[in-house]
Amino acid sequence: MFFAFCASLLVPVAVSAGTGPGMKIAVFPFGNLSEDMEAPRAVMPAVKDRLAEMGMILADEADVDRILFRDRQRDTSYVSADVAREFGDELGVKAVFVGCVVSYTEEDSPQIGLTARLIDTRTGRILWAGFNSAKGTEFAGLLRLGEIKTMDRLIPEVVDRLLGSLSPGPPPVHREQTYKIAVMPGDGTGPEVTAEAVKILKTAAEKFDFKVDLTEFDFGGERYKRTGETLPDSGVEELRKFDAILLGAIGHPDVAPGILEKGILLKARFELDQYINLRPVRLYPGVETPIKDKGPDEVDFVVVRENTGDAYTGTGGFTMRGTPHEVAVQSAVYSRFQ
Repeated sequence: MFFAFCASLLVPVAVSAGTGPGMKIAVFPFGNLSEDMEAPRAVMPAVKDRLAEMGMILADEADVDRILFRDRQRDTSYVSADVAREFGDELGVKAVFVGCVVSYTEEDSPQIGLTARLIDTRTGRILWAGFNSAKGTEFAGLLRLGEIKTMDRLIPEVVDRLLGSLSPGPPPVHREQTYKIAVMPGDGTGPEVTAEAVKILKTAAEKFDFKVDLTEFDFGGERYKRTGETLPDSGVEELRKFDAILLGAIGHPDVAPGILEKGILLKARFELDQYINLRPVRLYPGVETPIKDKGPDEVDFVVVRENTGDAYTGTGGFTMRGTPHEVAVQSAVYSRFQ
């Protein structure tokens, strides 16, 4: 289940277009967000082996490293459109494969999280993007039989899952594919913005040969004023039936702050386990930006932030409330899975 904020529709974690066997690609060394400095070195052989098994032709590693070193490309988990075109021109590759080790731990049970993208060297656009993570205990069956207890066994499993949506054949066509979308216009400018977003969604569906089945829900300030309801349990169960939620905005001037936010937004996030707030940031050609001398090639990234962890857990409280010695405590809480 995916949640769209500010009327922007989030797509599934993995998307692919235009990839296939025989495509020559340059594979960058993975970046590293984990605490284990050796994590990328452990992961890369499995990634390259799997890409080769899928029919990809990998550019010579020495040539890739030579260009990266020459251009002083320190962050190899990201590639700009200019750098992608440079690799295309010099090595004759059709795409650049970049990725990052998001998490990597061998304590208790091994756990690893990987993210990756395939970038077109001609246009700089994302052809495919994927994320996958797993823990050794996820493979355990009855009496914990099948549990993966070593990282060298877990890495290939996660790599296979990560690259599972990277189509080894012709680009996937979603003909007659129907996506069930719950539309929640909400409050304020939400209905107006959502109406325009629906127009764009329908245009995209027509252009790319898929269908959308839209169902509108009136959860928001006006409904709360009429019924005293925010998001009832029955509403959560209804939302579970959809592939995605298109949300406008939540918040009403006649409703005290916190009621709608907690009763609708946070309840939906926790009940539907929407633990990632994924915010793509892309500057389009011809659009001005306050960042000096930067254009679409430089402003193209994704922000991954908490959506149910951190302060959203509501862990904290007050002591000696109403006195000069009043103290408030707020804790940021993250699970290992998050």
